[in-house]
Amino acid sequence: MTTTPDRFLSQKEVMAHTSLSRMTIYRMRQTGEFPSPVYLNKKRTRVAWRESELLQWMQSRVAANY
Repeated sequence: MTTTPDRFLSQKEVMAHTSLSRMTIYRMRQTGEFPSPVYLNKKRTRVAWRESELLQWMQSRVAANY
């Protein structure tokens, strides 16, 4: 079995995939309702999300509606 390596998604990509605004993502992160980003530099100014975590979150949202 071959696994696809995880990739990082930028905030713009996350917003496009989820249709959520930047502020909604921020608020949901604060309450633990949304995956936390990975910080890409020491100053924590560059963030990205693991694609696998975002896909899992999206699947959980679909499952919650059934």
